[in-house]
Parts: sequence; structure tokens; C-alpha cells
Amino acid sequence: MIILDLETTGLNPETSDIIEFAAVKINEDYEVMAELSFLCKPLKTQISPQVSYLTHIQAEDLSDKLSFAEHHAEVRAFLAEEKIIIGHNIAFDLGFLAFNEVKVPDLGLDTQDLAMLFLEPQDSYA
Repeated sequence: MIILDLETTGLNPETSDIIEFAAVKINEDYEVMAELSFLCKPLKTQISPQVSYLTHIQAEDLSDKLSFAEHHAEVRAFLAEEKIIIGHNIAFDLGFLAFNEVKVPDLGLDTQDLAMLFLEPQDSYA
């Protein structure tokens, strides 16, 4: 299984960039087998103050980083042959990966859905 989280400059993969990729590969005993994490320089748009506030990532943190496209090979290799991917609002992250031509595992489990099932009602599960 892989636990995944992305940070982006916006909500639309056509006009926004991935600015952070973080993933952990775990086995059936929940032991960490591998990790991949990096920041990415945005190419389509600059990071907004709202995104910086939400992600704690500043524009200057990204200026000397590679773009997400320059990380394709290592991301593809990391995700290869995995069958399950887990994340919070995972459809959003998988949509960005698919738009960026990264094949994703067949099954996505959403922790947001699980939170709504098992936790007391809240205004937000973000």
C-alpha cells in the first residue's frame, strides 16, 4: 500500500501545479518500506498567499526545486506495481497525477470518507 499526499497551487490540474509530493510505502504489517518526498517548482502559476497559508510552503522554498515533470521517473517507479493507494480526498490527488501522466494504483481508499463514517459530525474533515 501507498499513503499519498500532494500539495498544489490550486484546484484544477489544467491550470495548477503540484508543489509537493509525499508518499510512504507500507507492507501488510504497516511497516514503512520506502518513502518519497520532494517540493516542486510551479511552472503554470505562482503560489498564492492562500496556498502558502494552507500548506506552509513559500514561493522562495520552491525557486531552486525541479518541476514535477522532472520527477516523473522516480514517481512512476515508486508507484509501480502497487495495488492500493490511501489518502485524504484521494480523488483530488489522483486527478492531478493522472493529468500529469502518472499511472496510479487500481484502488484508492479515501480517509476523508472514513472520517465521515467513523467520526462525530464536523464542519470540516480537512
